[in-house]
Amino acid sequence: MNQFLTELRRRNVFRVAAAYLVVGWLLIQVTTLIEAPLNLPGWTDTLVIVLLALGLPVALLLAWAFEMTPEGMRPTAAVPEGESIAPQTGRRIDFAILGGLALVAALVVGSQFMPSRQAPTAAAPATVPLDARSVAVIPFAAFSTAEEDRFFADGLTEEILNSLAALPDLLVTSRTSAFQFRGDDLPSIGEIAAQLGVAHVVEGSVRRSGNQVRVTVQLIRASDDVHLWSGTYDRVLDDVFGIQEDIAENIAALMGVALDDRLRERLRQSGSGNVEAFIAYQRGYEIMARHHFIDASRMIEAEPYFERATELDPTLSQAYLLQGDYYAHAMVELLVEPGTFQAAEYAALAAEAERLIAAANANADDPDRLLLARGEQIFFSDDWTDAAEVTDQIFDQTRCLDSNWATNLALLASRFDDFIDNDLRHLRCDPLAHQTRLLTATIMMHAGRAEEAVAHVEFLEANNYVNAFLRPNLNLALGRRTSEADLAAWREEDPVSVRLFEISQASYFNDGETANRLAAEALADPDLPLGTRLIVNALIGNREGANAAAALIDARPTRGLPLMLAVVGCKCGAPFDIEATPNFQAQMEAAGFPWPPLFGLEFALKDG
Repeated sequence: MNQFLTELRRRNVFRVAAAYLVVGWLLIQVTTLIEAPLNLPGWTDTLVIVLLALGLPVALLLAWAFEMTPEGMRPTAAVPEGESIAPQTGRRIDFAILGGLALVAALVVGSQFMPSRQAPTAAAPATVPLDARSVAVIPFAAFSTAEEDRFFADGLTEEILNSLAALPDLLVTSRTSAFQFRGDDLPSIGEIAAQLGVAHVVEGSVRRSGNQVRVTVQLIRASDDVHLWSGTYDRVLDDVFGIQEDIAENIAALMGVALDDRLRERLRQSGSGNVEAFIAYQRGYEIMARHHFIDASRMIEAEPYFERATELDPTLSQAYLLQGDYYAHAMVELLVEPGTFQAAEYAALAAEAERLIAAANANADDPDRLLLARGEQIFFSDDWTDAAEVTDQIFDQTRCLDSNWATNLALLASRFDDFIDNDLRHLRCDPLAHQTRLLTATIMMHAGRAEEAVAHVEFLEANNYVNAFLRPNLNLALGRRTSEADLAAWREEDPVSVRLFEISQASYFNDGETANRLAAEALADPDLPLGTRLIVNALIGNREGANAAAALIDARPTRGLPLMLAVVGCKCGAPFDIEATPNFQAQMEAAGFPWPPLFGLEFALKDG
């Protein structure tokens, strides 16, 4: 045995093994560092490790069987003992090992002075301009072909985004805009940052392998493409969401944002700790986002995923709120559908929306989300006692959270300037949210700020966001007519809406003959929705007909929603007398909202 070990040492087998391990370790570290920046597959480092493991016995076998001589590689048995240069080769290998170890030491020591997963030392907050404290978190790449892993990566990305958004001194791009930048064919970091209006971009990758997860994250300064910080996290699946606090602290420190105990606690409370619940939520969210503004009826396809999410994690407030949004849209659709109003169906939809919004309210994980859930709860209820106070608080919060239905209360409160300012603030952190821009432009058109709406309309048209109502309504707000040729395409798509617009246009320009002719044709339709009947009568100055329709609506158990829709849809101030709607009047008085509302255009034919 001793003779065998002596022969191993003479043939430099031990030295070759040591050199192989040092070089292999260095190769693994280099692969880990370049994997994310070069968009290499997530299994690249695993492949390197496997190849190195397979190569070790081959290297040792070669060291035993062959010797390097001046004439090249020769079988060791063929080299006379007196001609062997194995001792000199061994010394060269020793130097190579020492050099490799020195490089290893340099990497280890150097990593202590580089930004790491511990919060780095940063300049005092006062030295960092507020404009520079802006960041977008774009979707992390999922290094797997499994569809579930993409949703997992989206969930983790959103968790990190939400953690950063919880810090009031940071401007963080909302998911709606940031998640438009996914896939392989992306613009440069500088171009992404320019479109989103931020100074920094966070990108990363996620790889799942069984119960193990590796997450890499990089913070990039857009102005010069400098990587300010990067981190690699290896976690078991159940522990992976804990990294968001660490990532947020690193990024906040680099931008000069100080974290106190209250903010750290908010980071810890963000999102869901249940991985499968969050994957189900992400699936549901994607369906909602796809159909929300195109075909709201298809949002029902998301319901099984939201049900699964809240079954696994009953505290997931956002899942309840988004699930409830389908029922809210279904209620509105039922109100505007032609034919006989289906009271029982509406009541069932309203009860389900109320249940889900109440659950969202009960489980909201931070004060701002609690506020928005409370606002929606008031909006769909018949008790508006706290409406003005909650609306004030919604407008006071600075987070980039979509208020959805709740801020519509501001229109009845004649607070359209506050509504617009709130949406403009939202666009600062969500610049590619087309629906927000559309709503902002629409309110501007009918609140005496039509000239400001032009830029938003042009932005939407330049980005191929098609909305048939947009340009005609802008023309009306600017005092311009829309030609028959321009209305032709819209008429094929939505003849009922075109007819209502044509009545509005004739009323605005005091064309009584056209307005009354078109109104008579519309009102002769027995299936005309009651809300549309109210608006048509209001636009042609038939106050008695408008009040009669409003009274019928008020007698239904539909609360204030349909009459609110009529006020906003008419864009004509008060389309009916408040005394004709005692239930709606009680709601308005409880909220302290004025009547008539100040929101709307001046229609020449409208009475009162």
